[in-house]
Amino acid sequence: MQRGLPLSTLITGVMLALIVAVTAAVGWTGFVAAQNTVDELWRELADSVALRTTTETLRFLEDAVPHTRLTAGLIEQGVLDPTDRASFLTYLEHASDAHRAFTWVSWGDARDGTFLGTFRPSAERLQRRLRFQLDAATTESIDEERTAAGWTRVPNQGLRYDPRERPWFTAARERPRGQGVWIDPYPFHGRDEAGVTYSMPVRDRVTDALLGVVCVDFELAPLSQFLGTLRVAEHGRAYVLTADGMVVAHPEGQVIRETDDGLQFWSASAHPDAMLAQAFAAQQALPDPFVPFAFGEHLAVATPFPSSSGIPWVVLTVVPRDDLLGHAEEQAIKALAAGLVAMIVAVALGSMVSRLVLSSVRSVRGELLRVARLDLQPRPRPRSAIRELDEMGSATETMKQGLQAFERYVPRQLVRRVLESGQAARLGAERKELSVLFTDIESFTSVVEATPPDEVLEALGRYLQGMNAAIHACRGTVAQYLGDGIMAFWGAPEPLEDHAVHACLAALAMHQHSETLVAQATEAGTLPFPTRFGIDTGQVMVGNIGALERFSYGILGDTVNIAARLEDLNKVYGTRVIAGSRTVQLARPTLLFRPLDRVLLKGKTRPVLVYEVVGVREQMSDEVLSWVASHTRGLEAYFERRFDDARAAFAEVLEHRPDDGPATLMTKRCTAYLTDPPPTDWGGASVPHRLERSS
Repeated sequence: MQRGLPLSTLITGVMLALIVAVTAAVGWTGFVAAQNTVDELWRELADSVALRTTTETLRFLEDAVPHTRLTAGLIEQGVLDPTDRASFLTYLEHASDAHRAFTWVSWGDARDGTFLGTFRPSAERLQRRLRFQLDAATTESIDEERTAAGWTRVPNQGLRYDPRERPWFTAARERPRGQGVWIDPYPFHGRDEAGVTYSMPVRDRVTDALLGVVCVDFELAPLSQFLGTLRVAEHGRAYVLTADGMVVAHPEGQVIRETDDGLQFWSASAHPDAMLAQAFAAQQALPDPFVPFAFGEHLAVATPFPSSSGIPWVVLTVVPRDDLLGHAEEQAIKALAAGLVAMIVAVALGSMVSRLVLSSVRSVRGELLRVARLDLQPRPRPRSAIRELDEMGSATETMKQGLQAFERYVPRQLVRRVLESGQAARLGAERKELSVLFTDIESFTSVVEATPPDEVLEALGRYLQGMNAAIHACRGTVAQYLGDGIMAFWGAPEPLEDHAVHACLAALAMHQHSETLVAQATEAGTLPFPTRFGIDTGQVMVGNIGALERFSYGILGDTVNIAARLEDLNKVYGTRVIAGSRTVQLARPTLLFRPLDRVLLKGKTRPVLVYEVVGVREQMSDEVLSWVASHTRGLEAYFERRFDDARAAFAEVLEHRPDDGPATLMTKRCTAYLTDPPPTDWGGASVPHRLERSS
């Protein structure tokens, strides 16, 4: 019984259906592609604008935290004395000169309400002010301006001003030592300017009583000026808002306004800039306020400042849809019309071609079905008056000959599997957060030079067998062997939610395997392989990497480089397993870490805090927890330049662990710094190639 439709009818019908589908697909795909392109361009534009805006803002404000922390520390240590008003004002003067973005650099005394500050009303001018209470209603104010001849008194009004009642003081009052706070933007006292303040408490080191508050003020006008120069498509704009919609920066400087109650910040919902007001209203109605959205004829997205900045602001980017979409819809309609014309022509041609190719197609089809069954017996090849179909018959015969030759090299079953799979591996990678581990055997080169190769290979085989077992047991992937070293990663190809924990557990298991081999080598006189480990977690590219002809599954990214450098840092501290801060952040609930140092790695502009992986937290004894806590306390004191306290804490570690490398190294540093203190802008960071090697 015959099934199916005649070939001529089928070809005509299929071609018609295909043309209709292709016509619709071309028009729709063109429109969707244009929309997707617009969405992608818009997202990239919005991300770029938000990144530039947040970067510029944070760069503008970044010196506030280190300055206030430094000043508070100097006062608490007795290096600076706010009661020595002349000297303290000179210090504030130098701080203003060093940080031109600061509008005010101030001190408010908690004991008597004295206010000391320097004020930069313009790039060329610098003023300073001393205020102290004469009585309950009047403040004595001494204002001076720096001129070529020195400091000159300027007129002022002795209005009552008690810093202890100002928002910047009250917000910092209850903060612990060393922890500052950003004050919500507000109009500056006595000026028609908007500003923001960062303040930090200063406390007595013995009683913890509040001595006063150090603060830095910034005028926000430069941020609005920056937004005014920022190009956002042709007619778009970017704004900086607080979380509740208060306008912090506006391209036209429309930030504050005069009301019956005095100066107030504009709210985005009531702003005269209609595009801003409408965008904010639409954004507030979203379930997720930080996803791209459309309103009217505009596209918009709100991007929060990085949480690490401590600044709860957002960048709202708005662009008219026509700036990006252009004539995409018009082009889609033209493509649809062209497809309809092509459909009519194709129907006529399909009917003609179907009759012409029918017999030849049947012949080629029969031969191809036999080839699919691997029936490769010799037969006359299919022939046709149509060149292409004749070439198909010839190609079919050539394919048979190739498969016959292939059979001589591999079994038939494998050939059939390859034919049935219909799939091929391709180059390509994706961006994912993974945990990466590097290992390296200590002094391996010298061991190889002094040992016969067969002994090295045998010992290295036992070593790598255990290392691989630990990696696989912790669900890791071995990327490659680097001579005696291993690079492995967690989180791909199979997703692994707690990849940082697994990487650390693998490192501990590998370290235990290495130590076991070292102990066995000591007894049996075989090769010892003490090993160092480095772990870091971050974004990498993972997938098939290589050339078109040959590639392998692997990873690329800065995280790989950092993990390798962390492994090398073990030489400095006399440790075995060092992890980066992101790894510690993810794995801290499960594992116990010891902070080691703040290190400026090669190729980096900012120092990072590195940690030693101590062990599984719930398996640690009280003694281990005690010396880890002592070391942590010592490192905190070290970073705060309290080198006597730091050395004492490290000594507690050495009581438990006399040969502890990190504590020994840090003790030496503290002793050296007590004799020759580091510069005031030291910050506690070390550079790896300048570090002392642990004894």
